[in-house]
Amino acid sequence: VDELVFEATAPTRARRLISRVAPLELTTWRSWKGLDLKAGTIFPLLLIILLVVGYTNIKPHVNTLQNVHDSMCGNRQNFTYSVDKLHLVHLQNTNDFHAAKVYAMSSLAEKVVLEMTDGRPEADWRFAHFESQEGMSDVSSKSVSELVNQLYGPPRDIRCHDTLDVGGPNNKTLKDILFRIPSQTQKLATRTAILTKRRALLSSVQYLMNRKSPIRSCADLQNICVPQQTSESLDHVQLVRALCPKTCGCDSLQRGSWTVFGCPDICLPRPGSLEGERAKISCQDVSKTSGANWQAFLGWFRDIDVWLNNTKASMKLERFAKKDGCGVVKRFAALFPAICKIEDTTRFLSKLRKTDATMLKALTHFCPVSCNCGGSLSTDHYIPPEAACPAACVCPWTLASSIKEQDKSPACVVPFFDGRSFFTQVATDARCCHLMQKVIACMAHYRGGKFTGQACAAVTGMICHECRNECIDQLWDLEAEGMDNMTFRAAFWNLTNTTPAGPRSALGCDTHRHLAATEAALLVP
Repeated sequence: VDELVFEATAPTRARRLISRVAPLELTTWRSWKGLDLKAGTIFPLLLIILLVVGYTNIKPHVNTLQNVHDSMCGNRQNFTYSVDKLHLVHLQNTNDFHAAKVYAMSSLAEKVVLEMTDGRPEADWRFAHFESQEGMSDVSSKSVSELVNQLYGPPRDIRCHDTLDVGGPNNKTLKDILFRIPSQTQKLATRTAILTKRRALLSSVQYLMNRKSPIRSCADLQNICVPQQTSESLDHVQLVRALCPKTCGCDSLQRGSWTVFGCPDICLPRPGSLEGERAKISCQDVSKTSGANWQAFLGWFRDIDVWLNNTKASMKLERFAKKDGCGVVKRFAALFPAICKIEDTTRFLSKLRKTDATMLKALTHFCPVSCNCGGSLSTDHYIPPEAACPAACVCPWTLASSIKEQDKSPACVVPFFDGRSFFTQVATDARCCHLMQKVIACMAHYRGGKFTGQACAAVTGMICHECRNECIDQLWDLEAEGMDNMTFRAAFWNLTNTTPAGPRSALGCDTHRHLAATEAALLVP
């Protein structure tokens, strides 16, 4: 057929040329029993080449693809992870596998995921641990403050504690937690979960901070609680405060940092949480002779310089604090008018300016006088809450009536002894007005130069305190309405048939002071 096609389609000259061409002579290969040398050599050589290429080039790619398949489809894959703004990684069980999220990994995230995908038992995990199912799926979108309060547990009712140390040596918090759980099975599960979480947190913090030596407790991280210079990582500072709030002094108005970034909300200074600290502080502004307190005071201003990124030496607040001490409150009164004002009565926090978002601890324990604790500077200006000030700065108030020290009573009305008429109205504070009214009511229990009865003794204790000398003088000089020359002093003399040396003697304050001194002496070991 091909010859017919050639004859029909090939040009005449081509056919003539082909017909005149002589055949080429080819060298014949040697053969053995019908098998020539060429065929016997080339075929084995091709097989060898294929084997070499297969083992050196193709097989590694096949192994890589097999490993990828095993990693993606083998072992445990029903989980997801999230990286929060503190750079900690959170695992959560799930029925779906989201490849896009898994492949967007940080270095720590990679370690967590590989511990899962390598099929290691949970007991051998260093970085990974599963969170509870509630509220952890969206950690990547939560703010730092939300993450801190979420990370702080468990549990919230143990009050402020170092979360990183729960379950560590010589730490009693874990025992307190387990004591509240009735079931032995639940106790074991809770203990395992807490220890697993602690192990993962210790390893994660060590990795994030690039530390070669292992971290054993919050004591190893205390130097990171307060940034010393602007080049330090503030992310690390926030993470350490979140895990170690007690060590970082989040719950104190004389320790730790001035800023509260990273501190759990439950650890922030609040009413009732500072009674021990308040009792130890004198009503004096901190000074260069205050030793450790002076250094802590300067540390607060160094802290705010870092957070405000004050790199220029002439603008650093620490420089002014070293020079003026608590005088900075007056120096910056115009620039930072809210520096001593408590913004939230449930937490003793303030701001430099009312419009600032940055919350700071109250300065009232370092600068009680300059911050006008107890109205020591002026009763007409802002007076911080008593619980935020040293106990020595405020007049004691143990009566059931919840009257604040700074409350005013511009028209105080005090009844006369007969209960039918009144003394002339007087301008005073609300507590003094209340005490004067109570003294009149207690006159029925006045015996032997003093008031009798527990309730009246409490009233005497309040009004006889040295901080209320002005109140006693006002009571002593009260004038009765419609009665010429009838003062409280004259009426008291007529009623008791006595002529005391002065108002304090008349109210039995000298006796009260003696009893108080005797009780204090009995408390001395």
